[in-house]
Amino acid sequence: MASIIQRKAQRAVKRGSEKVTVEDLKKVADRAAVIEEKFKPGGPLGRFNSDATLLLSLICDFEKDTCCDIAWSSIAAIVFAFAYVLDPLDIIPDFRPWIGYEDDAIIVAACLALIEQDLEKYIEWKKQNC
Repeated sequence: MASIIQRKAQRAVKRGSEKVTVEDLKKVADRAAVIEEKFKPGGPLGRFNSDATLLLSLICDFEKDTCCDIAWSSIAAIVFAFAYVLDPLDIIPDFRPWIGYEDDAIIVAACLALIEQDLEKYIEWKKQNC
């Protein structure tokens, strides 16, 4: 069952990321503090805290054109996932206790799975350049 949900979430991230624009990237980058708040330890998506920090760093480096060659499809997947997290009225509204962030977590996990190779490339680049 979990793998079915995971595959559907990955397809949703792929479809959603196809519509992401550079303006969407800027909107997400501008809302980094709000995103960090949702992913803080003890927060609704705290289990993804270190992943979110890394993804935000990648978005910022990409926006500044300072990072290694990362595919736009990976950047767009991250932007889509963060935009999804920022939307309080997504598939399961965030105001619903406990369950409201489950869909957000599934989308973030799907994004991480889809961009794993580019994320590893970014981590290596970051180690060598920072």
